[in-house]
This record gives sequence, structure tokens and C-alpha cells, in this order.
Amino acid sequence: MTTGAALSIEKLSKSFGAPKPALSNVAFKLAPGEMVALIGASGSGKSTLLRHISGFLGADEGAGEVRVGDHVMQSGGRVAPGIRGLRADVGFVFQQFNLVGRLTVMTNVLTGLLPRVPL
Repeated sequence: MTTGAALSIEKLSKSFGAPKPALSNVAFKLAPGEMVALIGASGSGKSTLLRHISGFLGADEGAGEVRVGDHVMQSGGRVAPGIRGLRADVGFVFQQFNLVGRLTVMTNVLTGLLPRVPL
């Protein structure tokens, strides 16, 4: 199914056992070329949402769908089977960069391309 959206999220929910869920029934679409800012207080679910978009985290069981372009990243609380290949088209910069101190900046950056380099 083609949505025409660059990013589409429907009914996404995630709780970590706390009284208040991190995400509750989140839904939105971004058009190709559209730029947005994700802002909010600490603990409001920004990083959790980004982890769902990139396929690093699955939603609550049976909850939601995340699509990047025409690719389903997750559906019904399950991350897509071919997620590693899909992640190659999603850029993600972590708050803590976790760089390897003994490597140069260039080498740290280029390690992200290793899955695309033939053996």
C-alpha cells in the first residue's frame, strides 16, 4: 500500500511499565520534503518516538504502524523482518554519540557505512 507520505505513524503506543505511557495512540504523517522539529520536555517521549521510526524499538503488542516511505518499519508491535536493510535508509544521530575514542572522527563516521561495503 502506497501512502504517499515520507513518514506515516498510526495508533502508536509504548509503555515501559510506568504509570504513564511514553507514547499513547500517536498518529501523524509527513509529506516528502516537509521539515518538522520534534520538541518537548525531558521524558515526554521524543527519543522513544525516534527509536520507533528507526526500528530500534517495537510498540506495545498489537499497537500501531510505522512506515518510512512505502516501507513498513513495524506493525502491530512487531518490528519488520528486514529491518536492518530498511535502517540503511534512515539517518539517526544519538544524543550520546558513543564515538570510539581511539578512532578518528572520519573513521567513526564511516563505520556507519560498513554494511554497504562488500566483503
